[in-house]
Amino acid sequence: MSQKFIKPETPHIHTSGVTSSKTVASRQLRVLALVFDFFLVSFFCFYCLFIFKIIFFPTVYFLFIFLLVCSIYYFIQKKIFGLTLGERVWRLKTRGSNKKFLYQKDHPTFIEQTGSSLGTAIICLVTFIEIHTTVFNQPLWKKISIWNLEAAIQPPSWVLLPFFYHMGSWPSSFLDQPIFYTLTYQNGPPKKFVGQIEAHLKDPDILLIIEGPKTPLGVGSQKEIKNCFINPNNSYNCLSQRYQTLSRHIEEIETLSQSYSDHSAHSVQWDLQWFQVSNPSLSPEDQAQGVHLRASEQGTTSGHFWMQDRFILINSIGIHQTLILNQLNSSEPETSGILDSRNGQIAYEMLLKTIKTLRSFSDLDAGRAWINRALEMIDLEAIKSNPDTGNLTSELARVQSLLISKISVDPGRIDSYFHLAGTSLLLGSDPKINTQAEPPNNPRRKAALQNIQTSYRFAQDILPNDPRINQIENMVQELKKKLSF
Repeated sequence: MSQKFIKPETPHIHTSGVTSSKTVASRQLRVLALVFDFFLVSFFCFYCLFIFKIIFFPTVYFLFIFLLVCSIYYFIQKKIFGLTLGERVWRLKTRGSNKKFLYQKDHPTFIEQTGSSLGTAIICLVTFIEIHTTVFNQPLWKKISIWNLEAAIQPPSWVLLPFFYHMGSWPSSFLDQPIFYTLTYQNGPPKKFVGQIEAHLKDPDILLIIEGPKTPLGVGSQKEIKNCFINPNNSYNCLSQRYQTLSRHIEEIETLSQSYSDHSAHSVQWDLQWFQVSNPSLSPEDQAQGVHLRASEQGTTSGHFWMQDRFILINSIGIHQTLILNQLNSSEPETSGILDSRNGQIAYEMLLKTIKTLRSFSDLDAGRAWINRALEMIDLEAIKSNPDTGNLTSELARVQSLLISKISVDPGRIDSYFHLAGTSLLLGSDPKINTQAEPPNNPRRKAALQNIQTSYRFAQDILPNDPRINQIENMVQELKKKLSF
């Protein structure tokens, strides 16, 4: 009887060692992987906001961008690598060609579990720190304090001037040197206000800018804005009012900071207050009030500091007008320090005195009436005949401040530009106050040239066919020739 040889069956051995992944990933692990990916994308987005100095404001646009970044992150990793970084951190895998299901490691070690948990905790913590740095350190989200200022009387030798919708006392000198007010040309008059007025306190370190009215679109009234800043109301409407009021100023300051800083990841220090000048003789809405925004930073490219104070004045009908004090410690190291800081503090205190004398108006009539009377009292021939050269320079600077004040409340009159050009020619070329020893770019001559050139351009915009245009043009050429520009 023949025996049939039967081949023994080879046993199927299933290895279930520490590297096997046969179990479908639990919901908990998938959620933890998703948490890691979500916080990683969030960190990237908020870090980009910080680097590019973009103000975070919760809008549909920001939500769309965030979801778009999440989608790109997810699908690119899934398409190219098959797994996201979060899934790799939690040691999830796919099997074969089926990429739909995720599998978890059967027997993860304690070190692996701890590493995954620690990695997720770290990315969450780092993201929260980045959000705090990028969002909650911004003035848009900062808690605001109320700053009550007592009204002050006009100091001696100061000049009462209206600038746009606010009238108050303004200094005529700084550190015993006359202050020269200048116009900056921007296309506007006669239909719009001049863009800004500059008061040169100490070039180039300390500059005061008086902005023309720049009211954001859609912003509320003075009362609504004040309530949103000083009351603990976290509604979306109040956040929107804050954003509309502050966004332009924050963006401009961040741009200024980038020009001074020697590294891209610089951090501006912010301070935010609501100020109001308490004057019992005025109704509450006519008292000067608004937002005080201070920004400062150490470690600029020169190794020193810069600081900027913005007083955003808001009148009773919600018109915004800003006073900007810009300080840059740009002196040489051996001469900088206490003296420069003291000069900046003197300028700041001087601006505060001006603000304490301000009165807010809802129209320009009062300012126009006052400045017209003040200009009628000017005797230019008597000023020109003054033998005291120092007093002559101060008087001409004062006359120019009056003319520029007139332009701020009545920008459509060509007479003001004509007289500003004439006084600029006198200030920049009169032999009694101009000597060969003076550098051609000293503050007085620079102010004279700037005012005569901007007067010419503004006059052309207002009445291009007026015969006085040619006279102003001749003044410009004469001054340039005498200053050798």
